[in-house]
Amino acid sequence: MRRDEICSVSQAAYIAKRTEKTIRGWVKRYGIGRQATKGAPIEISRVALLMVLQGELETLEILRNGYRSHPDVLRFIREVGVPE
Repeated sequence: MRRDEICSVSQAAYIAKRTEKTIRGWVKRYGIGRQATKGAPIEISRVALLMVLQGELETLEILRNGYRSHPDVLRFIREVGVPE
């Protein structure tokens, strides 16, 4: 994740119109976030969050494998508005 695409769990919940509990579940289930150390805040990728919201789990897997320049991934990066 890049710094400019990170949001907090509460921000992600607001964006997704879901509960914080749901967002935390998605972090575990889909790997859309990270926690640097135990007790540290969870950081959510807004790009990955959007992919989950749109049901684009194959594209999420491409992103998670590090292919940020893949056309399907770039579509989400651009939609979120973070620099490529």
